[in-house]
Amino acid sequence: GSRGSGAVAIPEAEDVYAEMERAGAIAYLKDGLAVLLEVRPVDPLLFLGAYFKNIGRPEGLAVHLIRACPRSRPCFRDNLYSAFAALRRAQASSPLPPVAVREECAATVDCS
Repeated sequence: GSRGSGAVAIPEAEDVYAEMERAGAIAYLKDGLAVLLEVRPVDPLLFLGAYFKNIGRPEGLAVHLIRACPRSRPCFRDNLYSAFAALRRAQASSPLPPVAVREECAATVDCS
């Protein structure tokens, strides 16, 4: 059969990739998949969902990364480093003084 004039053009894979790269999504996908492969959570989709949900909130991402891997596993040290790096980047771009950023982050972490 012939297609009507209302057919939707499907973009080529290269076009989709280029647009995702331009928007910065490729870097987030690579980071998320690298952490996923390192942590190897029981539910990978749930893990990635939480990772991407928190990517825009450095304190939320830091908490997610620290809790994602038990201290006894090698991935804990890498996740801890990534968590602090995210907080450092947020602090550098924050209008709040460093103490306020620390207090805001501490309010989000359950230390028990």
